[in-house]
Amino acid sequence: MYISKSELSALLAGTRKRIDSINNSLSSYGDSKIVCRVKGDRAYYSERNQHGEIGISKNKQRIHDLMLREFWNEQLKQLELNEKALKHILKSYNDIYSDNIILTLADRYSNIPVNDILISSTSDWGKQPYIKNPYHEEDYQYSTTNNILVRSKSEREIANALEAVGLPYQNDVLIKCSNTIYYADFIVMRPNKTKVIWEHFGRENDTAYMAKNQQRIKDYMALGYRPWDNLIWTLDSDLKDGKTIRKIINRFLLCEIDKGFSR
Repeated sequence: MYISKSELSALLAGTRKRIDSINNSLSSYGDSKIVCRVKGDRAYYSERNQHGEIGISKNKQRIHDLMLREFWNEQLKQLELNEKALKHILKSYNDIYSDNIILTLADRYSNIPVNDILISSTSDWGKQPYIKNPYHEEDYQYSTTNNILVRSKSEREIANALEAVGLPYQNDVLIKCSNTIYYADFIVMRPNKTKVIWEHFGRENDTAYMAKNQQRIKDYMALGYRPWDNLIWTLDSDLKDGKTIRKIINRFLLCEIDKGFSR
């Protein structure tokens, strides 16, 4: 498995965020520590701080809180070690992209048709690393024909249709807009190497959900995307007839390109 530099940076940022969160939680506990003493078959607990030590064996909530503090302290130590390691790695880490490597070779091997290699390398675009939605990773449970995990049966149906015609795609991709970020369901590469955002809106009867997606479309358009040109979307009702997705693919991703003209 390959990890990109941006993914490592995101991991570092997430580690720092977790460290800050734990430190904030620990501040409410002061410097108290839990002490456990065993006599016979019984355990006795006390709370020790700069003012002394008091028994808390009957205070289950306080025992729980102080044990949680110990857990957080240990987690904090390991997170700080990870943060240090990630900072060190990022100083010398390089992204490996086929296109970039071939471009660095071009000047030295100007008599060799490296452009042919460059063109063929773009077929691997869908497999190159990218910033993917890190939230609720447990939802990735539907496997496509090419063993790519997606979040829903609808996304699997779309992905399978793309794979069937050999169109490379990326799933759950970070899109930065002016005031927010989104994770597009798919970015698909056409045969002429132009890219298309494909969103699938599964809850078409949910008014609030659809209103949010209307704003998403407006934000995409502000970036230069245009509906049914390089921005398309589908609803669950579009999936009832298996032929609809293939028609969309033929019309907006394959047909015009195959005929050799563009808008």
